[in-house]
Amino acid sequence: MCGIAGLINLSSATGPLDPAATLRAAAQCAAALAHRGPDGEGRWQHPTNGSILIHRRLAIVDLHGGRQPMVNENAQVVVVFNGEIYNHMELRRQLQGLGHTFASDHSDTEVLVHGWEAWGEELPQKLLGMFAFAVYDCQAETLFLARDRLGQKPLYVSLTNSAAVFASELPALLALLAAKPSASLRTIGRYLQLGYLPPNESIYPGIESLPPAGWLHLSPSGVKRGAYWPTVAANYAAAGTPFGDQHAPSLPAETPGAIGTLMTTAVQSQLMSDVPLACFLSGGIDSSIVAALLQQQRTALGQGRLQTLCAVFDEPQFDESPFARAVANHIGTRHLELNISPRRQVTALLHQLMRQSLGQPFGDSSIVPTALIAQAARSIAPVALSGDGADELFGGYDRYRGLALVQRFRHLLRPLLPLLPDGGRDARHRLKQACSERQIGRQYAGFTHIFSDDDIASLGISAPPLPSAMTEERLTDQSAMRWAMACDRRLYLPGDVLYKVDTASMACGLEVRSPFLDHRVAEFAAGLQDTQLFGGNRGKLLLRQAFGHLLPAEIMQRKKQGFGLPIGQWFRGPLRGDLADRLTDNKAFSRRYLRAAAVDDVLRQHVSGERDHTHRLFALLMLEIWFAEFAPTIADA
Repeated sequence: MCGIAGLINLSSATGPLDPAATLRAAAQCAAALAHRGPDGEGRWQHPTNGSILIHRRLAIVDLHGGRQPMVNENAQVVVVFNGEIYNHMELRRQLQGLGHTFASDHSDTEVLVHGWEAWGEELPQKLLGMFAFAVYDCQAETLFLARDRLGQKPLYVSLTNSAAVFASELPALLALLAAKPSASLRTIGRYLQLGYLPPNESIYPGIESLPPAGWLHLSPSGVKRGAYWPTVAANYAAAGTPFGDQHAPSLPAETPGAIGTLMTTAVQSQLMSDVPLACFLSGGIDSSIVAALLQQQRTALGQGRLQTLCAVFDEPQFDESPFARAVANHIGTRHLELNISPRRQVTALLHQLMRQSLGQPFGDSSIVPTALIAQAARSIAPVALSGDGADELFGGYDRYRGLALVQRFRHLLRPLLPLLPDGGRDARHRLKQACSERQIGRQYAGFTHIFSDDDIASLGISAPPLPSAMTEERLTDQSAMRWAMACDRRLYLPGDVLYKVDTASMACGLEVRSPFLDHRVAEFAAGLQDTQLFGGNRGKLLLRQAFGHLLPAEIMQRKKQGFGLPIGQWFRGPLRGDLADRLTDNKAFSRRYLRAAAVDDVLRQHVSGERDHTHRLFALLMLEIWFAEFAPTIADA
């Protein structure tokens, strides 16, 4: 796990890059990535055209032989890589059989070097893992970039006629650019809509995020793009037909046993490490399954008790520590509870994350506890496993069933809306929004969007169209729940969940692995029927059936509880003054580019208890923090 970047000269007509300017920019970029790779820095520069590759290393595998940038025997192929290739030993054997000679003992990076020589653009589809990497061919002067299937590892890219710039994080990429790019109100509208940016975009229109399962090949003849996995980036076909395959095999007769085998295999592969590992344990089903399987594997290998960690909150409605403690006692781990009461430090932490890692507004407040527990975990081990991905793959969110109800009973529900009690996320308002729409994407937007189109318009800017993932109609025989899950896997999982985990963990040099995101598990989940996912008014039915014997009964029967902060309460209490000051300052984004009266109404309604605007206010706060840290030019203001 590392930080990577590069500045590649694409045009011989413009001559070589200025050596002194390139080295200055490279030094600034490497410094900006230092938190991702505290164990070392490496650079490689082309001897004639000035192209440069940058690497900051977090040493996890082959501590002595895995230094980067890594070159082949004749120094023609150069690689920088962020992530882990879990099947690298198997690929190494295949490549040795093809005649390739390895210099390292067991570096997964070297598999990419020789894998590119052997397989070219077909290399990514042979990899099992989480990754973003760049391959530069010095002789052909070509650059190949690729990202893992589900979007665990980020990669930002800026292309011009003469150069390609890429980096693991936006602040590092900005350090390599000759001029600071402008942001746009349209993109800011998209952020206010979703609370994050889609996984192929950034806040700057001139900087793209390479999409999950995407690759980019640049050469003197032009740019080629592609995708190497018919992934969650494409909508699933009818239930039971994974990835649109009209001849999909039928499921195994013992489906719970099949997912048990797959998850055990995924956990086994992710044990690969030359440093200690720990495991996040919230007390929910997902992390409990991962911890139980991991402890099972460690016991079989004679490695002793696993270190698990959980967060403890003062507010009982947010505190899952009693459940985590029960799981830890049941499966026999060494368990550490971390008290998280960041009322006084929350805005300082958000400024640090924005300046150091995010580089763009991000509206999910759970990034705060995620960052704090990552900091605590890093003091114990450089690697931690998590339960991320299970909700999107196995139907864990209540909104999936909520959308199905709206699809079936929209006309019956609408007259009853005034009678429904309000919820923590203004549930009545969201249900009203969903029931007022006919198209499924707009109905789902009612459940998921932070600001509705009307809300955005009231702020004085134009609401953007729905993301393409939300404009596709359901396929034949596809349920509303499966449509929503596919939408989340395309947007919310990579754009919010995985972006948050990578940013918060790598801010302190912690690698987080997620066995549920093994692409073989994702492919299996794509073929499940609704009846295997949903039952008893809950999701993740198959996981409860397959792993119930490993965990306490009360854990398997728990209703899902999100990992979040009592931020809405703090906005009415200890953070009220700070929030108001930021939103009403004459230099604030809200005063300069939004309709101030509308922002004031959101703040007033929340503080008075008239409405719950927790998520809207946090999104606005993060917009202000981004604006204060980067002072961007707003192009279409």
